[in-house]
Amino acid sequence: MSGAVFRGRDVWVALSTAIGGAVLFDWLGLPAPALVGATCLVTLACAVGFKPRVPSGLRDIGFVVIGLTLGTGVTPDFFSNLSHYPVSLAALFIAMLSIMFVCGHFLKWYLELDRNTAILSTSPGALSVALALADDGKGDVRNVMVLQSVRLLTITILLPPLLDVFGILPDTMAQQSAGTITMLASVAMLLAGWCGGRVLNALNVPAAYLFAGLLVSGPLHGFDVVQGKPSALLTVCGFTIAGAVIGSRFAGIKIVELRKIGAAALMATTLSLLIASAFAGLTSMFLGMPVGQVLVAFAPGGVEGMSAMALGLGYDPIFVATHHIFRIVSLILLLPLLMK
Repeated sequence: MSGAVFRGRDVWVALSTAIGGAVLFDWLGLPAPALVGATCLVTLACAVGFKPRVPSGLRDIGFVVIGLTLGTGVTPDFFSNLSHYPVSLAALFIAMLSIMFVCGHFLKWYLELDRNTAILSTSPGALSVALALADDGKGDVRNVMVLQSVRLLTITILLPPLLDVFGILPDTMAQQSAGTITMLASVAMLLAGWCGGRVLNALNVPAAYLFAGLLVSGPLHGFDVVQGKPSALLTVCGFTIAGAVIGSRFAGIKIVELRKIGAAALMATTLSLLIASAFAGLTSMFLGMPVGQVLVAFAPGGVEGMSAMALGLGYDPIFVATHHIFRIVSLILLLPLLMK
């Protein structure tokens, strides 16, 4: 009986701290508030001695929602846009591999990480995919979460000052307005993704529920059957649940460990930004495009934040969004292969 009480308390701690973290990070205006905020506060609960726990059924739903959201990037224009930017997309792909190679070797040396954890920690712009694979047993989820989160926060904070070097610092940041699918359609897609996840999980596919959500949402958006993101309420709930799952893996971690990982994350992020800047500079010179536009497209940040930044700067948002989505799709296909 007492065991059931403790398990119930652990679930309550996980969900309440996750919701609190999501609300707090959203209020502070930080990137990916539901996912990162939930993770941070659940991690804090672990640090003070709690043992938060998320039921496996909720865990699966959270990762299906992430997959559905990722699939919204595959629009009918996505593939036609790819044909317009062959040189810059090729440069972006090489830059992505260079970042993973250089930063991965640095982290393996500095933190003595295993190969899979280093790969997942340095994959630029695929936070949720990397966390899902790590949570599926493909790497150390603690290191991946801290390293990826610091990268996302640092890029968002540092990129505007970096652009100021070129005299193009925006005064205001435009917000993307994206439509949403009805709750009924969102739930139907969620059920389809969950069923697909059970099948993929039985076949031992890594991050089965996330990839199932992507396989449901991607084709529907790509063939223009549906338009927009899943219901906002469903999306926030899914990412918050996923954050609680990730944060609960930090039970027993020490502050000293977090301090060392954080320092390594800042150094790796600096390296990744330098590499991206070098490739962006060369590409802009070759194509005659504004260097700031190419840098925003190549920066290892989130697609939503970088696309909003492009709008605020008056750059071509289609160019920026296409490159970020191309990188995410490339990583989705590449990471499971690299894990083998």
